[in-house]
Amino acid sequence: MEYIKTKDFKGAFDFRDYVVIQLDSDVFETDQVGEGLYKLHISQSSVEEKVDLIRKLLISTIGEEFYVQKAAQILFAIAVDEVECWLLPIYFPTKKAKAGKTSGCIKTPNDGLKEAGADFYIDLKHRDCYRIMSKSFQKRVQLLSYSKLNSSLSIFLKELEEKVVEAKNGSEGEV
Repeated sequence: MEYIKTKDFKGAFDFRDYVVIQLDSDVFETDQVGEGLYKLHISQSSVEEKVDLIRKLLISTIGEEFYVQKAAQILFAIAVDEVECWLLPIYFPTKKAKAGKTSGCIKTPNDGLKEAGADFYIDLKHRDCYRIMSKSFQKRVQLLSYSKLNSSLSIFLKELEEKVVEAKNGSEGEV
């Protein structure tokens, strides 16, 4: 939250087509984010409402004026509860309840990894493990299929698609 207030954050837009702001909603259950009002509302909201509340908080933190200038470049990847929840559809594609979970998302994929005979677990948060686990996301068809099972992943992909279409439509009129 502090980083998006900095000059470094604002300078990133000079060198990037898009800037992705990734935040797990579970930080609102900790002292990492001191936004009491959001803590109160977040726990009682649907996935869509949580994403919208956090998005509004991030825009407010970035600054409304700066956001308006750079909105076409900003993507919000807001994972409800943890980004590990986005991995669940890969390991539980036929178990909608598990694939769509929004809590306990580190333990659950570990159960899936065990069922799949993997020799690693994600509780140590090693980058290479996440690369292996998310490999299925490299194929657009699979990613879109999996996103139907996880609401916050679906929201992110919808926003991504909208930004790409906007950029494509904007560049078609240029010479």
